[in-house]
Amino acid sequence: MSCHTVMNKRREIDRAMLDSLATWFEARANGYQGPHSFNDWDVAFMLARAEETLNLDPLIADMLRHHLRVAELLEANNRYLERARTAEAENARLKKILDACDWYWPAEDTSSEAGISAPHEYFDNEGIEPGTVVAISRGGVVETRYYAQLPPAEDAVSDDEFEVDEPNEEDARRKVADELARRASLTDDLGACLGCGKRMHAGDHYYPDVSGDMMCAACAPTYQVLIDAPDGFVDLETEEPSKPEDLRARFDAHIAAGGKPTDSMATEVLE
Repeated sequence: MSCHTVMNKRREIDRAMLDSLATWFEARANGYQGPHSFNDWDVAFMLARAEETLNLDPLIADMLRHHLRVAELLEANNRYLERARTAEAENARLKKILDACDWYWPAEDTSSEAGISAPHEYFDNEGIEPGTVVAISRGGVVETRYYAQLPPAEDAVSDDEFEVDEPNEEDARRKVADELARRASLTDDLGACLGCGKRMHAGDHYYPDVSGDMMCAACAPTYQVLIDAPDGFVDLETEEPSKPEDLRARFDAHIAAGGKPTDSMATEVLE
């Protein structure tokens, strides 16, 4: 193939590309909103070739570049507007759902007469037995959660109800049971450890302090302390410092009975 033939073939290709671009411009002018196969680099390359092989006037080439740039900006704006319209429609759809979520119903009765503005209002209105787990639907269809409530506990810091709000019935019942068990343990609460604050109950081992408080087995001194720090011990009856020889005798008696120096001295039992 001769150079002349190659040059003619190249002119044909370039002219076809320009015709395609012109067709796209015309379609855009007639309201076409769809995509096209050109990008800025393609057009820049094509116009440069056209100036070389078709002797395209540079002014015309500049006008084509400007036209393309305006068309690209219009297309980008149309894409933005389309996304905005889509987002606006989605927001409107979600708003309807959220508006419906402002109300709650017992799961078995979603009639308007049973609607309440907060799930725990149901217990006040219906006189439900404390600790009863109730399935309540939000918005009637959006979600169902499990609620319960108990009167304030004896050790509560406020007079608010103890409220349960769980995604499934098993967790809700477990939370109620755990709270009831915790409250039951308060009935045999006999005080707190002077060292760590742990609550002490009947059957727990403790070490009596001269102040009248007590220490749990973990915080109480060991028998070795009788030897290492005798100055820290006081006779509970006289409140006088204990005699080192008495402390030594107490230590030896413990060892002779099979005990170890590291044993806790919390030997008293709460009743």
